[in-house]
Formats: sequence, structure tokens, C-alpha cells
Amino acid sequence: LPSISSIYINLGSLFQEKQDYNRSLYFLRKAIEVNKQLNDSSSLAAIYNNLGINYKKLNKTDSAIYFYEASIKLKKSLNEESSLASTLSNLGQLYLHLRFSTKIPFRISFFRTQV
Repeated sequence: LPSISSIYINLGSLFQEKQDYNRSLYFLRKAIEVNKQLNDSSSLAAIYNNLGINYKKLNKTDSAIYFYEASIKLKKSLNEESSLASTLSNLGQLYLHLRFSTKIPFRISFFRTQV
């Protein structure tokens, strides 16, 4: 199963790079199924971040926020500080893009507590 997970993740990344976001989503969802069976929280956190990126590119901001926040939650529980910073940055950039002024102060204080 771990090699199947890697194949799905790599295909998801490949199609994301080719800007075929729907196909990327398909393979990343497959990767979620496998990684849930493997109980691999670290891979799930990375996959959720990639789903957030895809949904952002598809202008499905609610879904992007949902998956970024799911990734953040897992990464915090795993103490994955480096990749946590990347996902926090992705979420912050999305909020800035959307000009969610009521969310920005919360997220800025959230960033400060993470550093």
C-alpha cells in the first residue's frame, strides 16, 4: 500500500503541475483513501495541503480553506514546523487574496503563536 500511495501522490502532483486540477484532485483523493488505511497522518497532512492548493486554483475557496485548516491541524499535532509554516503561508495568502479582513487579524495572531 505505501507504494500505491506514492504513485497516487506523484500523479496528483504531476497533474497539479500541468494545471489539470480536477485530475490532480482525483488522484489526491485516492491517496487519502490509502493513507487513511495506513494511518499515515504526515502524508495526509501533505495531501490536504495539496488539495487546498488545487481548490484555490479552481476558485473553490471554501474547500481550499477547509483542507488548509485540516492540514494545519495535523501538522500541529505532529510538530511538523517547517511544513506547517508553508501551509500557514498558503492559507494566509488565500485570506489576503480574498481580503477577509475579519479573518486576517486572527490568522496573524495564529502565525505568531506558531513561530
